[in-house]
Amino acid sequence: MADHTTCSYPPPAGNHCSIMNTGRCSQCGSFGATTTSEDFSVAPQSPRHRSLLTSNEVPLESDANFVKSVVSTIDIRLAKLDDQIQRLRDLLAPLEAERDSVAQYRAQNMGIISPLRRMPTEVLGQIFVWTLPTPNIAAQTYSLDDSPWLLTRVCSRWRAISIALPSLWSLIAISYHLPLIPYPPEMVKAHLSRASKKLFIFFFGSQGEETESQVEIFRLLCEQSPRWENVCLGMSSHMVPLLPDLRGRVGALSALQLTWTREAFINVDSVDCFETAPLRSVSISNGLRLVPTPFSTDYLTRYDLNETWSTHVDILKTAAHLVEARISIRSYPTDLDDSVIPLPHLQRLFITHPELLGHFDVPALQEIALELMEFENPDVFDPLTALILRCACAPRRLCIKGWPTTMIFDVLHQHTSFTTLAFELDDSRVFERCNEFISRLIIPDPVMDAAAMVAPRISEFLIACMEGVSIDHDLYLRMLESRWNHGSGTLQSAALLRAGIPTLLGPAPKAHILTGIEALRQEGLRHLLLAGSEALSVLDQWTYNDMGVDAPHPAMAEIL
Repeated sequence: MADHTTCSYPPPAGNHCSIMNTGRCSQCGSFGATTTSEDFSVAPQSPRHRSLLTSNEVPLESDANFVKSVVSTIDIRLAKLDDQIQRLRDLLAPLEAERDSVAQYRAQNMGIISPLRRMPTEVLGQIFVWTLPTPNIAAQTYSLDDSPWLLTRVCSRWRAISIALPSLWSLIAISYHLPLIPYPPEMVKAHLSRASKKLFIFFFGSQGEETESQVEIFRLLCEQSPRWENVCLGMSSHMVPLLPDLRGRVGALSALQLTWTREAFINVDSVDCFETAPLRSVSISNGLRLVPTPFSTDYLTRYDLNETWSTHVDILKTAAHLVEARISIRSYPTDLDDSVIPLPHLQRLFITHPELLGHFDVPALQEIALELMEFENPDVFDPLTALILRCACAPRRLCIKGWPTTMIFDVLHQHTSFTTLAFELDDSRVFERCNEFISRLIIPDPVMDAAAMVAPRISEFLIACMEGVSIDHDLYLRMLESRWNHGSGTLQSAALLRAGIPTLLGPAPKAHILTGIEALRQEGLRHLLLAGSEALSVLDQWTYNDMGVDAPHPAMAEIL
């Protein structure tokens, strides 16, 4: 058979237009398209015709008749071309269908010899674990199309392995706030029956949404409360009557996150079902009204509570093992005394009223996060200095949420131990203040003495702009470049976050800013640039607002 790649089929077209016909090559037998010559040209037919084609000149009646005849000829030509194109498509369609079928058959055969078929069950099970969504992602977007349910629909072997691996089913995430179809009760029962002894529960109820389904599924989860290890509950009024059933049945619970809707706690005086739980982490958001929720502090290492100062004091005095605390105070106390709360193991502290810092004795403190309000304008320099002086090792991280006051410069001048500086900006009026702050961090001379610099040891600079807030990105880039190029070489990483709903975010950095940041990355600076929900997830960690939500999936913890 002749080599079709070297034969002259189809024959080359000449300078005239041609019509293509499908046929078989006389040398190699291949199907192809041949050309049939026709006397047809797309060139102007006369100088007068050319003039009309290249201008807006009004045609004469004789010109119009001539052009109509040309258009008629063109229509005939187009019809023939359309006919030939359709013939080629008719020829191509079955070939494409056959190719798809053959390719699928090839893939099926390649699957037989795939190394995945020979992979040991134990290894495949560990790979399955890495397909699970992390708890914080699961709480927001989890659906039945995610792992582990997805793994059960691939093949019989994968289904058997998935069902037989209890750690794959330890996480249950159900939210009635999402536009997703929640678990049917029967699937929840199957999920619970396959899970290991330890359960990681995310359940967010909603007012007026599928009330019967919420109650039924929450009851199923409560029946398994002796297996609860980490629980995050968004309480609706429909769930409250089931809470008493939990008394004495949460002996394995080590982490609790509890939030309330406005309607949920209207008729709730207290929640006393978690008193016996050996909690290591607790986070309770009471919303508009205080709902007393007693819990044991014997093993507590993480704490996040929105309460009165007196309630915080009572709890903190008994929480000797705290490592991390997020202290949100409802109102400034009027009956302060001079007492000091000893927290010998506390390493990370966030507080909404930093003028109360002087009431803490925290020798192990390493990280401080403060919320500063514009109108309160608290004098926090002395309390913050008193706190720092009580530390056995000088703190290394400072995060400011709200308004960056000039007081911060006084602190940075007097205490040069800080290596990480972070800002969360949540008010558009902070624009000028923040830009002033950034400009004062610029190092004008690359050989400047460290003693004359503001925050000379800063190795990590983080800034987050909430919805509607922005900064001068040119100023930000200048600051990064000046610190990166300084002879001390202290700056190692930076982050610029635009956190919140994407449509409400401030302007993104322009192209030349991104180019400048990328140039610093190429030189070795670690720089994080995020927007939207991803930025929010990172931001929560700055002010210790995750409280275990971002902990590894329990199945991953078993293999890490």
